Amino acid sequence: MSRARLTFLLIGAALFVLALIYFGRSDGPAIAKQVPKAASEPRLSAREKLPPIRSLTKSADQPEPNDQPPLPQEPPFEQPATEEDYWNELESLKKSDKKRALAYALQGEDWYSEQGKPAEARRAMIVTLLVDLGRMEEARDRTRSFIELYPNSPYRRLVQGVTGIHPRPGAPPGHQY
Repeated sequence: MSRARLTFLLIGAALFVLALIYFGRSDGPAIAKQVPKAASEPRLSAREKLPPIRSLTKSADQPEPNDQPPLPQEPPFEQPATEEDYWNELESLKKSDKKRALAYALQGEDWYSEQGKPAEARRAMIVTLLVDLGRMEEARDRTRSFIELYPNSPYRRLVQGVTGIHPRPGAPPGHQY
């Protein structure tokens, strides 16, 4: 790119930023302040101020948004008869309601063992659900713990892939990733 073109682009970008600052102010551009009010426009005293539009359109029986009762909470989960039933329900929830699936997976942490392939699968599922819900920092923290607990897990590549946590080869034990 030539110097002239680069200079032109930089000046244009600076002017654009200045225009955004000037017109983006909450009090508006200075020229708007210089325009006098029309003489025919009535002036209202503090006592005559109009009520907010919300109060004009609101009927008496409509509650304010903050006055509405809270939404009913989801019923607590009941522990399934088998861990296989739990896993099937978790898979189903993952397809239909990721937020509830995450809550169900976390509940499984209380119900089932921390060891074995089902625990690895459940914890990998928790990481992927956290990522799906945009809770990346939590997902990365769990991935670090997952790698420490299950260094040879078949799910390790999955949790590393969805979170971007890839330890350096030959990192010393106990090194933070």
